[in-house]
Amino acid sequence: MKYLFVVWFLFVAHVAQSMEVGFYNPEGVDARFESSIDFAMIEVISEKQVLEAMREAQTMGLSLTLNIGPSITRSRSASELNTTYLNTQGEKVQKLFVPKYHNKIKKFVTDEEIKIVLERLALAMQKFPQTIDTVFLVDEPYLKGISRREISRVADLAKGFLSAEGHKEIKIGTVFASLTYDPEFAQELDRRATEYVKAADAKRLEIENLGAFSRLARWIAGKDDWIANFTERRLITYDQAGNIYQGGGIPSNLDVVGFDFYLATLLLDDLYKNSLGWMYEKYQLPECEPFADRKIIAARKHLSFFGASETQFEGLVSDRELLDAIFDCRTGTIAKALGAYLGEGDPEIIMIGESSSNGLMNFRHNRDVKKSQDWSLVENRVRNEVERYLTRDIVRDIPNLSRIAFFTYGNPTDHSIGQTIRGAKEMPTVFEAIKQYHRSEVPYTN
Repeated sequence: MKYLFVVWFLFVAHVAQSMEVGFYNPEGVDARFESSIDFAMIEVISEKQVLEAMREAQTMGLSLTLNIGPSITRSRSASELNTTYLNTQGEKVQKLFVPKYHNKIKKFVTDEEIKIVLERLALAMQKFPQTIDTVFLVDEPYLKGISRREISRVADLAKGFLSAEGHKEIKIGTVFASLTYDPEFAQELDRRATEYVKAADAKRLEIENLGAFSRLARWIAGKDDWIANFTERRLITYDQAGNIYQGGGIPSNLDVVGFDFYLATLLLDDLYKNSLGWMYEKYQLPECEPFADRKIIAARKHLSFFGASETQFEGLVSDRELLDAIFDCRTGTIAKALGAYLGEGDPEIIMIGESSSNGLMNFRHNRDVKKSQDWSLVENRVRNEVERYLTRDIVRDIPNLSRIAFFTYGNPTDHSIGQTIRGAKEMPTVFEAIKQYHRSEVPYTN
């Protein structure tokens, strides 16, 4: 009986670690990664930073996935962007705010510039061989307005160049946001972005058309600088409207296809406010049925950490039950959509999971972060989210899934909104959950 138990345990451990786990930690590699994860995904911030990460990874026996997107893309100029939208009558209307200079609508740099980056990368790989296994060309390209054709073209360019330099084994990939490879979903996101533009432009017109007395009242109330503040601190959603690539599809020449669909994105970004209901309508998954004809605001009204005091979903009483259901809906939909859009290609799939406090802190009803946080409760919610990626049965339905990279390990700051979030580095039980899965010491079960 003892030997039977050991065999059973080893079988469960093998099933539990059918995927590699790592961190998407843009800055680089941390000493704690050794023997704790299988790989790390980093971004090109500087050549020195990449070389240091490669040196540390080689010492640890850790493989690296490198996102070179920051070095081979740049913001489009205002003249290259669509700055109009359609009103309810189908007429083109000019946006009232000009695009930001450093906007997040991107294009690839010239082929010669790309080759210079690849040449430096090839030299680094000669110095630290077998350290980098995958190169990602760009993160969330369709939201940045980069087309499928351009991704495919640059993928061929990168493969050809690296192969000629003796690096035929390097895999080329791209990370897509949510379901943006489904053209109907991309159109849904663009509709929501246009709503944001319309509301902002209407607010500006309202202010500009105020009489002298009303202007004085706004000035006394301290609201007179709304236009200036919005100009500088608006969401990227404003510039995205009309510039999201809506053609859909996944390039067939990619070796690796990554995707992210963060809980924080669903709960906080109005681009996604209809997403769960949309997914049920389009894909008819039973896991999405609780969200039929429901907007994300219903979820926020249900969740205690948004200050909710009412039950919006019958049978989903606790926060954890609702978040389980949300995870199963979006992950199940991704599994079905990938099956449809991968086509004849057979790429590896990497899922970018969530291991940060973003979206799981305590918020006010308007989604502002509360100044006072119970970090032990936040950490508990983050750990639960990490465990969903590692243990929920629905994850097994994702075709060709080989890796999960958790974002993030460090504590990144979003300077556009002045907010710093905590990563697994600051949450010991979150780090331990990922480390434990890597080691398969005690497989998690639901």
